[in-house]
Parts: sequence; C-alpha cells; structure tokens
Amino acid sequence: MRVYHMDFFRHIVSDFQSFTILEIIAVVFALIYVILAWKEKIACWVFGIISSFIFMYISFKVNYKLEAFLYLFYVLMGFYGWYEWAKGLKKVEEKAVISTWNSKKHLLILIFGLISCIILAYIFDKYLNSSLPYLDAVTTVFAIIATWMTTRKILENWIYWIIIDVLSIYLYLHKDLYFASALYIIYVFIAAAGYYTWLNSYNRSKELLK
Repeated sequence: MRVYHMDFFRHIVSDFQSFTILEIIAVVFALIYVILAWKEKIACWVFGIISSFIFMYISFKVNYKLEAFLYLFYVLMGFYGWYEWAKGLKKVEEKAVISTWNSKKHLLILIFGLISCIILAYIFDKYLNSSLPYLDAVTTVFAIIATWMTTRKILENWIYWIIIDVLSIYLYLHKDLYFASALYIIYVFIAAAGYYTWLNSYNRSKELLK
C-alpha cells in the first residue's frame, strides 16, 4: 500500500513538472474561480474567463479541438455569468438571489442530458476514438449544464459539480493523469463547501423576503 502511495505522488510530481507556466496559471486561476464562486464573489468570472481562455489556447495548440470548443463555451458563459450576477434582477444583501429548481425541472434536465450524452458518446467513439466515450460524454454534457446553472445562481449546480468532479477523478486516473485527478479531488471538497454556503445564503434570503 505504501509503495502504491509513493508511486501515486511521484506521478503527481512528474505531471506537475511537465506543466508549462501557462498551464499552471490556468489551473491556479481555475481554483480561484471556484473558491470565489463558492463565496458568491462576482470577481470569480474574471478568473474563470482567463483560465478558460488559456486552456482553450492550449487545447488548440495540442490539437484537442473538441476540448478547445468546450473551453470557448466556458469563456462565453463566463461573460454571461458576469452579466447575470451584475444585473441581479433581485438583490439581497447586494448579491443576486440564489434560486432552486424543482424535481420536475431536474428530471427534464437529466432526460435531456442523458439523451445528449448518448449522441455525444457515439460521436466520441466513432470519430474521436475516445477510450471512455460514455463517461467522457457525461462529464462534458453535464459540465455545460452545470456551468449554465452557475450563471443563473441555481443552488443545485454544486450537486451537479460534485458528481461531475467525482466522475472526472476516475476519468483522469484511467488516463494516468494523476495531477489532474488530485485537482478534481480538491474540486469535490470546494463544491461541497460551495453548496453548504449557498444553501445558507438561500435560506437567509428567503427569510428576508418574507
């Protein structure tokens, strides 16, 4: 067991050393984005946009075009999220109000997401030769959905992110990307903290609106 742990951490160090300065900046900014989103700070979108733009550039550079377009989506959603949070149609304590979705809406989202995953998994498998096409499709589709939910300040976005991050840990371990896996372990804890913080904020806003 100890040998396995040592090998795991050696892989993390090796992966980290292979990172370029640009990649390190993108990872750090991505972490700052998640932490600021957890704290409901509108500045999160600035860091998210910069991080996604860097990852988009890197993806194009290494010819990962699908990933590049996904990060382009994140950049665009970053500007949209910034606009939505700033607009704050309703405000409580100078923050845009957090809202929730009922079970029926989540069910519709899940059905739409799963159908999209099947279609995307077929494309991944047939044209992109993905090693785990269905898992890859699930993390991609629901990351897009969860990002949109975040821009709208939907409380349950954090639950989606927790599930996505757990699946991503396995996905990256399968590809021997140990540093990325470690990063997603951190994301799981941040997402759990984000849900708890937003839930408290949501409950406070309901009390103030009574």
